Amino acid sequence: MTRTRSRLFLQTLFVFSGATSLVYEILWMRGFAIVLGSTVYAMSCVLTAFMLGLTIGAAVAGRALRTRADRAPGAYLAAYGVLELAIGLYAAVFTPTLFLGQEAYLSFLAGLPGEGALATLAVHFAFSFVLTALPTIAMGATLPVLSMSLAADEDTSALYGANTLGAAAGSLAASFLLIYVFGCLGATWIVAGINALIFAVSLAVARRWRERPFSSAAAPAAIPGGEEWSPALLLALSFFSGYVFFSYELVWDRCLGLVLGNRVYVTSITLAAVLACLTLGARYSRRLLATRSPDRILGGCYSVSVLAVGIAVLAAPAALASEPRRPEALAVFLLTLLPIPALAM
Repeated sequence: MTRTRSRLFLQTLFVFSGATSLVYEILWMRGFAIVLGSTVYAMSCVLTAFMLGLTIGAAVAGRALRTRADRAPGAYLAAYGVLELAIGLYAAVFTPTLFLGQEAYLSFLAGLPGEGALATLAVHFAFSFVLTALPTIAMGATLPVLSMSLAADEDTSALYGANTLGAAAGSLAASFLLIYVFGCLGATWIVAGINALIFAVSLAVARRWRERPFSSAAAPAAIPGGEEWSPALLLALSFFSGYVFFSYELVWDRCLGLVLGNRVYVTSITLAAVLACLTLGARYSRRLLATRSPDRILGGCYSVSVLAVGIAVLAAPAALASEPRRPEALAVFLLTLLPIPALAM
């Protein structure tokens, strides 16, 4: 398999991987909405639990791979396939319980101690995290593991872009095709089957995979001119970016709900739009890094985001007013509310 074909093969796998993950997220959000209530706070708990699982999976896999970077390249591809199979098997067993075992879950939650809003949120978060921890941790581990199958001088931006592109497609497919045509349980079986297919293909190709894996000693991040960024600074910036982005995502969902009305489909549309912007931004970032330093890029991106959101806030009263309707204000509001800041981030 040539280098171009092998890279395309990995990206294709990761497109489907991202699509299946987002279908599960949409399915689980619908199921948890029945059990926990279809409120902003309950859904925030579910999303936070989902993201926390991804974070733990990526961190654990990254740490483990530092001591296992000398394995055969095909071993990482096979490990990725095993992760996908584990996700599909867990989802196939767990997801039906959200829709068929609601009374048992409600009885369990009713018997838990704690009163007040904070206690309820804590219970909802813990409940969501415990039930989704295993598959989301496996999802988070897929990128670090699969990236070890790349050639030594390849970066992971293309894989990340492929994954988010698949996630955007999966978000739309979940609500507008799979659930609509096959129902929640039917969609679960179909997507679990895709996970099993990814496993089978990965295992078959892994036996003759020849790409050279990454070195275990990653080079420190540097900007043109030789200045290095400390790991602590990179972690702080990543944490801040993730916090801001996730906060924006909740705001985007609620604001689009005011415009589009139906919350079930709004969530899918919001996720698809956000992930599509992330895909474009990730792919364009490589071109920016070829001509500009990371500090200038980050400063510009944050500035653009703040400016765009400020314009959206100013345009909101006219855009959301019922009478008189002002299409131009609504267009400005929607453009500056989501696509511009999401692309920048």
